[in-house]
Amino acid sequence: MLFLGCVLAGPAGAQTAPPPQNPNADWRIVEQLPLSTAISVKGKGWHRFGCKVVSVSEELLICQAESLPGPNLFPPAIYHFGRAEVRQIRLEHPDATALVAGLTVGTVGAVFGAKGPGGPDPLGAMLLGGLGGSIAAGIGHTFPVHGHVIYQM
Repeated sequence: MLFLGCVLAGPAGAQTAPPPQNPNADWRIVEQLPLSTAISVKGKGWHRFGCKVVSVSEELLICQAESLPGPNLFPPAIYHFGRAEVRQIRLEHPDATALVAGLTVGTVGAVFGAKGPGGPDPLGAMLLGGLGGSIAAGIGHTFPVHGHVIYQM
């Protein structure tokens, strides 16, 4: 009988703690992002989409895919994410990645280009360093340096 009384009285007086709040679960932060802010959005799947903010409302995020600098044959894709589909939004820094990649490869190219068959070759250093740095900067632009997470569900 004592056992039955404890079972019946236990749940009535028990209090459950509220679930812990996720500090990054505030959509208002996303709504306040300036236009053209570089972000990455992770939806329900595993793929992360790199894009720039076009517009944000209470229920929808619209952003435009990153494109390489210079002329493009096709316009960049436009992504529409319903708020319920978004699992994570992270700030990105694509220009920083392009700069680091360009400087690194450009410096290596300049060093190798400066070694000519008859001695130092400043023209070769400039050409190889500039060409290598430009290509690396274009490739580095598509692999952004990840910033901090601003929204996560």
